[in-house]
Amino acid sequence: MRKNKMEKESSPEETKQEQKTEINQKFWTKRNSIIVAVVFVLVLFGAFVLFQDREEVVTKPTRELKILQWDHFIPGYDEWFDSFATQWGEDNGVNVTVDHVNIAEVRGRVTAEIATGEGHDLYEHLSPPASFEVDMMDLTDLNQEAQRRFGNQCSVCTKSSFNPTTGKFYGFCHGWIPDPGDYRKSLWDMIGKPEGPNTWADLLEYGTRIKEEIGVGMGIGMSKEIDSNMANRALLWSYGASIQDENGQVVINSPETIAAIEYMIQLYNNTMTDEVFNWKAASNNQALIAAKASYILNSISAYRTAQKTIEKVAVISFLYQR
Repeated sequence: MRKNKMEKESSPEETKQEQKTEINQKFWTKRNSIIVAVVFVLVLFGAFVLFQDREEVVTKPTRELKILQWDHFIPGYDEWFDSFATQWGEDNGVNVTVDHVNIAEVRGRVTAEIATGEGHDLYEHLSPPASFEVDMMDLTDLNQEAQRRFGNQCSVCTKSSFNPTTGKFYGFCHGWIPDPGDYRKSLWDMIGKPEGPNTWADLLEYGTRIKEEIGVGMGIGMSKEIDSNMANRALLWSYGASIQDENGQVVINSPETIAAIEYMIQLYNNTMTDEVFNWKAASNNQALIAAKASYILNSISAYRTAQKTIEKVAVISFLYQR
């Protein structure tokens, strides 16, 4: 939640009035299917009563709350959330505005709005926004209240929103998203591997056969977007490589890293096309659903989208790698 640079001290009269109001109503809501949501941290003021010409007039003040999110990979979620947020605002005297942008544009928008001191109040990110900590409100109280109500937070969520050096929660991480392997079972059936790949070696061997015999490649991104980033980290870790060790020392320059890169070069040459160098976050979803990819690394959004648009294909042809 962004700090308000226009904050000013209240007068004694304003302070006295504020003591009579309700403050800090907070809640959070889970995202459909992949546990992604937005947490509202609001300051709500109670209704006040004015008397004019002996006629009682009750006015319910309206506060503004502006939210910025990315365009969801499942469009139906945006429709649901926008409606939910609007209704919540009406019920609580808050004028809620929700804007959506391409996921690749979120950080740029936040940076620009911080620089101008204008824009949205709440931002939802798909990866930890630690670089914005100095300009964000400390949400320690919100995190503590959520844990009081719902139990201890998952450790990966804490590490994604808490800075142990400053002791500050620069965000509220409401969940984490796995990126399993998704494959089209119908294509893997054709080359005698109906259960899909179980190892990186399987992926290379059978992915190569599908490309050569059926003409359908694989889709593991290698561009400047978040799914490509996660896929390449998974490959590094599988080979025993890492960007840094547990002590924060950079250790990426290792034989294990070289082995992972050599594998990825072979996988690309045998199973993919240069499209993957220009992919966006939704490209792998689109390729799998359009039967242009035999395998991708992605969250559940690809499967959920297929269930809505091509139900038969979703039920028969999609499985997650275990």
